[in-house]
Amino acid sequence: MTISSGQTGNIEYAYDYYCQEVLQFFRKYPYCHYCKRAVVHALNSGNIVVMGKALEKLVSDGMLSSSCRNGVKFYTLNEKK
Repeated sequence: MTISSGQTGNIEYAYDYYCQEVLQFFRKYPYCHYCKRAVVHALNSGNIVVMGKALEKLVSDGMLSSSCRNGVKFYTLNEKK
């Protein structure tokens, strides 16, 4: 799914698609920590901007947790959910 900068409407659905992809990925590897670029590469997603927003949406929803090490943000599945 590609979202161009000129496209309007239904952007939330695109985030939902990417959020589902990310959650399925983290379900396979629940105890690992990944940076955004590693997740994008593993899911063969060329849209790093939308994937980054999907990761942040999952963090704000409490599904993922994030930590910063050496200036790089890492994501992992939240243990509480």
